[in-house]
Amino acid sequence: MDKQKQIIRWLCSTDKETREMIIKYNPIRCFSDDKLRKIYEAQLKLVTGKEIDTDFDISLFCDIMGEDIWEALTEGKLRLYIEELLDKRGRNYARTQYLKLADLTGTKDLKVINKAARKIIENTASVVIEEDKKIADYLTEIENQGDQYGLLTGFDFIDDNTKGLYRGHFWVIGAYTNVGKTTLALQMAYNLGRQKESCLFVSTEMTSIDLVRKLKWIKDQTSGDDISQMDIKFVDKFFEYEDIERAIRLNKKPVVFIDFIQNIMTKHKTEYEKISNVSLSLQSLAKELDICIVATSQVSNEHAKSKSDIMGFKGSGTLSAACDVGIEITRNIKEETDFLKNGSSTIFVPAKIDIKKNRFGPKRFANIAYDPRVGIFYNKSICQ
Repeated sequence: MDKQKQIIRWLCSTDKETREMIIKYNPIRCFSDDKLRKIYEAQLKLVTGKEIDTDFDISLFCDIMGEDIWEALTEGKLRLYIEELLDKRGRNYARTQYLKLADLTGTKDLKVINKAARKIIENTASVVIEEDKKIADYLTEIENQGDQYGLLTGFDFIDDNTKGLYRGHFWVIGAYTNVGKTTLALQMAYNLGRQKESCLFVSTEMTSIDLVRKLKWIKDQTSGDDISQMDIKFVDKFFEYEDIERAIRLNKKPVVFIDFIQNIMTKHKTEYEKISNVSLSLQSLAKELDICIVATSQVSNEHAKSKSDIMGFKGSGTLSAACDVGIEITRNIKEETDFLKNGSSTIFVPAKIDIKKNRFGPKRFANIAYDPRVGIFYNKSICQ
C-alpha cells in the first residue's frame, strides 16, 4: 500500500520529469487497493487534461499528500472537483463552503482543511431549509419595518419609489460610458456615511485613493459632512468573481456597491455566460447574506442609441431579470456642452433617473439636478 501511495505522490509531484514518467508508464497494475486506484485514476485524468472524475476519497487523498496537499490540490482544482459534484440544489451551499475553505489555506492546518474539504464533498447536495415562519410572523415583521424599510440613498425620488436599499435586494444602476453611474453609486455611499451607516465599495475600475479623492470632491461641492469618520470600506484589488465574493463575505457590510459588473472576470468563455452567471450569483448572495448589493453596469451601444422603455444592460438579459431594482441614467451631453460653452446663468441641467424595473413599487422617472461644471447629482427635481 505504501508503494501505491508513493505512486500517487509522484503523479502529483511538482517535478515535471517525475510526473511525466508516471504518465508515460501508467503503473495502474500496481493498484490492488480499490480506493487508491480510484484516486490514481482521478489524478491521472486531471494532469493529462481529461474530464475530471470526482468519484474518489478526497479525505484519503489529503492524508496521502500530507504537507504537499496544496501543491497537489490547489484552490482552483478543488473548485473544479466541487463543481463536478454539484447538483443545482447544492450549488449555493458548496460555493459558500469552498470560500470558507479557501480562507483556511494560509493556516496550513491540515486537520482543519481536511475536515472542511470532507464536509464540502459530503454535503454539496444538501438543501438549506427555510426557517419555520408563519404568515403572521412575516406580517409582524412588515408592520415593524414601517413604510420606509430600507436604508436611504439620499435621493428622494429613488427612496420614495423603492423604499430604500433593502436587505436581500439586488440593484443595478445602468448608464452609457461617462454618464455618471459610478458617481451616483458613490454619492449613495456618501449619503449612507452621513447617516452613520456602513457600506463596502468594490471597484474594478478606479483605485481606492481616486475614489476617496472623488468622495472628498462630493463633500466639498455639497458642503457636506466630514468623510474621515465615515464607515465606507474601499476594495480595488479584485477582479475575479470568487475574490470579490470573498471580500463581501469577510467585510460583512449591510450595503455593497460593485463598480462595474462587466469588468468582473470568471472562467466563462462568452460575455453572455459571464454576465448571466455573475448576475445570478450576486442575486443569490444578497439573499443569503441578507444584504443589499448595488452593481453598476454599462448599457449596450444599441440600447444607448434607441429610446426603448426596457432595460438594455450590456452582456445579458439575465442581468435585467435578476435585479430587484433597475435604474438607468441618461443625460443630454449636447445640452450640457452648450450650457458650459455659453456660460448659462442657471446652475443645473436635468439628468433623467429612470426606474425601469421595480419588483416592489412603481416604475417611474424623474429629472434630477445635475451640475455639469463639477459632475455631481443633487437631491432635487427640475423640469426638462
